[in-house]
Amino acid sequence: MRLQQALLLIGHGGSVSLNKDYLTFGSGNSGKIILSDKAPPFPFIRLDFKPADWLSFFYFHGFLQSNVPDSNTFRYNSIPGRTTILEVPKYIAFHSLSFYPTDNLSLSVGESIIYSERIQPIYFIPIMFFRVADHYLGTGNASATGNAQMFMDFSYMNRIIQTKFYSTLFIDELSFNSLFEGGNLSAVAFTVWD
Repeated sequence: MRLQQALLLIGHGGSVSLNKDYLTFGSGNSGKIILSDKAPPFPFIRLDFKPADWLSFFYFHGFLQSNVPDSNTFRYNSIPGRTTILEVPKYIAFHSLSFYPTDNLSLSVGESIIYSERIQPIYFIPIMFFRVADHYLGTGNASATGNAQMFMDFSYMNRIIQTKFYSTLFIDELSFNSLFEGGNLSAVAFTVWD
């Protein structure tokens, strides 16, 4: 019965789809820092839900394969007399809430996580806080943790003078202890434009 109710709820202002396509998210003229328009297409399961004109929810779970070898996607397996390279699958889960107080103004907040090795069913829960799930999965098993990101995007369109002001903040890794002790902010990105 609950699945039936969920499908009815999605039918009124929402949709679920299976795709292989390019995904972009955020503001930017030369590129976006939340979901870049320069990344290759990948297969994903997508949920869009818009319960009101001023609110929308966007979630997807994707299956990544860049075909570019790097140290994070391969594991070396030494067998006496030979070395083999095992490719490690990667996945991404993403969700955001977008608010539209007026036709000219939007504010989005959300988070994403990239993880590897094997599919984690907990990331198929669209409203799950990925950071909390990552800590839960990593308890006693550091190799099960992923790379979580948080973001905020703001956009204002001034139609009178035909100008768009936007700003994006993307945080890949943030440690408040390190920040207050003068640590490195290299995992924080932002854009501002008008």
